[in-house]
Amino acid sequence: MIADVPRLAINHLGLAAGDNGYGGALTAVFDTAPPAYASNLFAREFQRQAKDPSWFASLLVSDCDLEGYSARQLSRYSGEVVDRRVAMGLAAHAADEARHSRMFASLVVEVFPNLRPDIGLRDKLREMAPRLRLSSYGGSLAFAAVDEALLSSMVLINLHEVKALILEYLLRPLALAHAPAAHRSKVGRQLDVLVADEVQHIRYSAAYINHAVTNGWGNTVMDMMRDYGQLMDDVTLDEIEQRSPHALAEELEL
Repeated sequence: MIADVPRLAINHLGLAAGDNGYGGALTAVFDTAPPAYASNLFAREFQRQAKDPSWFASLLVSDCDLEGYSARQLSRYSGEVVDRRVAMGLAAHAADEARHSRMFASLVVEVFPNLRPDIGLRDKLREMAPRLRLSSYGGSLAFAAVDEALLSSMVLINLHEVKALILEYLLRPLALAHAPAAHRSKVGRQLDVLVADEVQHIRYSAAYINHAVTNGWGNTVMDMMRDYGQLMDDVTLDEIEQRSPHALAEELEL
């Protein structure tokens, strides 16, 4: 494995594995079934394909698009959630994702500055990111009673953000390797922000999961983590093949 995923996530939160219900559940599930995205096989294949500049550029464009889509979905969902603290967390998360979309758009240009001027890529990238107002995560508020459907959503969000954290660590050295020397400092700072934000997303969703565990939902949380973990593994095994470099191969002079 390239990382001890639960302990990396828990350490970022300033916890020990046994400090709260979330940490214990994540450790128990991932120690039994380590996620595929943290495997040496996945890392080697990711690194192999990422050596191709066109593939890596297309990955950054895909991330820009996905973050923008996620921002819109989270913003919509935040308006449907009754629990005020979770709703505020989702709205803040949505604003972060919108900002991440713009950051990935910037990374495309910073890492690969030799874009052909006639392809309109910068305009396409700008269109992918919504503009959302920054807001508080609402950490000073109390949670409402546990809702199973909301808990399911928060477990899924949490596991996606844990995966995103690991992928940011895989992405960083490759982005710096592709970037011109003069741009590496800025690229590194942008990637640091992405990692810090992923930790915040893990934190607010973990708080609700811990709320559920401490209110008698521990077995349900672990079942959800196992089920969603398996689904994410199934996606991961096909993920690299779905991100083809060919869409940009004729649009970039790299």
